[in-house]
Amino acid sequence: MSQHASENYEFKLSKKSTTDRRNMFLFSVDPDNYSIFMFGGWNLDQHPGMTIRTFYRWLDLIVAGSAYPDEAYDFVLRVFQVEERYPIHYGLNDRAALGPAIARDAEGVMPPGVYAAFYPGSDKVYWLEATGKPDIVRSLQDILENKYGKLSREQIEALATEYMHISAPIAEQVKQRDNNRCFFTGRTDVLTVQVIVIPANGVTGESVDNVITISSELVDAFRRNALSVDYDENQVHRTVVFADLSPDPEVNAQLISLVQSNTVCTPATAHALAAEFLRHHFMWTLRVHFEGGDIRGDYSETIIDELMMELAEDGDFSDERWKTGEGIDRAIGDEVVRLRKRFNYRWTPPSRVVFPVDY
Repeated sequence: MSQHASENYEFKLSKKSTTDRRNMFLFSVDPDNYSIFMFGGWNLDQHPGMTIRTFYRWLDLIVAGSAYPDEAYDFVLRVFQVEERYPIHYGLNDRAALGPAIARDAEGVMPPGVYAAFYPGSDKVYWLEATGKPDIVRSLQDILENKYGKLSREQIEALATEYMHISAPIAEQVKQRDNNRCFFTGRTDVLTVQVIVIPANGVTGESVDNVITISSELVDAFRRNALSVDYDENQVHRTVVFADLSPDPEVNAQLISLVQSNTVCTPATAHALAAEFLRHHFMWTLRVHFEGGDIRGDYSETIIDELMMELAEDGDFSDERWKTGEGIDRAIGDEVVRLRKRFNYRWTPPSRVVFPVDY
């Protein structure tokens, strides 16, 4: 059984890591001071049998922030030991042995674990930094709520319809092209059409190549990036499910079964230009689910710094305010106190490593 987010790690888990039940974590390491931030992670149980080669191919798309990376990456992943340095700040323990490199062409299934990237044949860390605009890694719902505030499901549907408008002539042309069959399930009932690449990323919905026929039951899932189409190195088309397709367990099971057994998604139905849009959708879907999850996205570092400074002045570790400080839950308050005791008067404010904000 693989380790899940409910079990103990050397670092505190963010809400994203916990919700996603991650059991594989990838940290980026600052080469100057070995400070780390969480670049991303997977719940590998969501992708049973994921090979090491597939993992690296997906990771390269994420790192490049492009469906067509300009360069071939050669970094390799190695298990490393996390070192606690400061409340919700961690680093690479350079006194602990590193795990062996996982070769990019290795056979077998990608194992769970805590990883960092390194140059091949070296202990030198490889700095991972996501590229692309922030809105690329947001789902349509995130983009709409960032613009309009918290929205109900009905409001999201209404705005999405306007945001992703498809004219009647385009819709009819797309349905004829797709033989009035859902691209993902093959169903011929309850059909609608859906933009592949959202207009917020600079592509209009008024293009036959950027629209597919889809079952109305999958529209919400598609907009949440819950499923997408993977084109592997052999140009084999495969629908990948990243999250529940429906909140109803019975409907979800039916939809997943249909998606996984459907053979409509083939090169014949995904012609060259549509395939290009689908490749971009897949890259963005990978980023939505993999990227981010650093614990510092959940808490105010300013409040933690203030607590540490005040403790340095009076050292009253029993005061309840250290455990219930505004913006800090009990677990973080306890960590502040514990680490302040450990550091005692040797404590100085940490050097800050720049890390991307979760979107």
